[in-house]
Formats: sequence, structure tokens, C-alpha cells
Amino acid sequence: MILFHSTTYWYAWLSNFFPCSVTTKDGRVWPSVEHAYQTLKSTDFDEQERIRKAVSAKQAKYFSHLLKFQRSDWSDIKIDVMTTLVTLKFEQNSELREKLSATGDEELVHYCPWGDFFWGVGRNKHTGDNNLGKILMKIRKNL
Repeated sequence: MILFHSTTYWYAWLSNFFPCSVTTKDGRVWPSVEHAYQTLKSTDFDEQERIRKAVSAKQAKYFSHLLKFQRSDWSDIKIDVMTTLVTLKFEQNSELREKLSATGDEELVHYCPWGDFFWGVGRNKHTGDNNLGKILMKIRKNL
């Protein structure tokens, strides 16, 4: 099992906070998957640009909590959006793609001690859905 989050030394590159450019179909370039994911919660271009231009993934996430124009269907589409963005991360960054492939058959677990049990797991590693880890393992399988 590989536990990861944004501050895990060896596996921080698996985190959405990891700085690596991602270009979406509309031609916009994002400094990280987190920037893109948080931006796409909004229906307002100005809000999207504010988040896209955030100085860090942490700031992008913070700005997303201030949205005035959040998509009404976000809970229905967020897994598909995340899957698309994480796929782009590894398609567009060959070094990261090779690293992901090198994890072999290891279970990838997004460790979220702060309590995000949708995308990861908690301190006991058995509480949570680990959706980000599942997405990464699916992408790895398709490489």
C-alpha cells in the first residue's frame, strides 16, 4: 500500500496539489490538477480565472470555498471531472506517467487525516472511499 498526500516526500507527485501543468481541451493551462478541479466548480469565468491564477493549490482550494456561482450539478459530475483532469496530468507529463506505472500493483491510498473521506481515507486507513486512489489505479491500469 502506498499512502500519499501533498506533503508525502516520496509520493507527493500523486497529489492533486503537486505542481505540474495541465492543459484542458479549451486550451487553458492550469498549474495543478487542484487548480483546474476547483475552478471547474464555478460557472462564472471571472471566478474561474481567479482560481486558475491562484499562487498555490492550497489558495485555489480556499478560493473555491468563496464561490458565488457554483455549478448545481457538481456532486453529480465531480468524479468524472476529477478522472478527466488526473488522466490529463499523466497523459501530458511523461515523467509522472512513468512514476505512476512504476508503482506496479500497489494499492494507492490518498491519506486525508483532516477528514476528506470522499477522496481519501482517515487516520485508521479504513474509513473513507479513497476515490482519488481508485482513479489513479484505474489510470495506471490503462497505461
